[in-house]
Amino acid sequence: MIIDFRVRPPYGSFKTLSIFTARLEAANRPAAWVGPLAPSVKERSFEMFREELHEAGVVRAVVWGLRLVSAWNSVA
Repeated sequence: MIIDFRVRPPYGSFKTLSIFTARLEAANRPAAWVGPLAPSVKERSFEMFREELHEAGVVRAVVWGLRLVSAWNSVA
């Protein structure tokens, strides 16, 4: 059984993360060592994301809680 403990689905506020931006298509993108971007990232498709998990044999995925912008704005 494969469990992915850090998924970032193309859904809601996760779509504002840097992995979903075009700048990471560049050859010098910060996460270049992880390989090419998944089609679900490029298309921002949740259905493709689910298919990719299934094809990889992932049976459970943990989505971390995420509050963007407002959480950082409240830090003094």
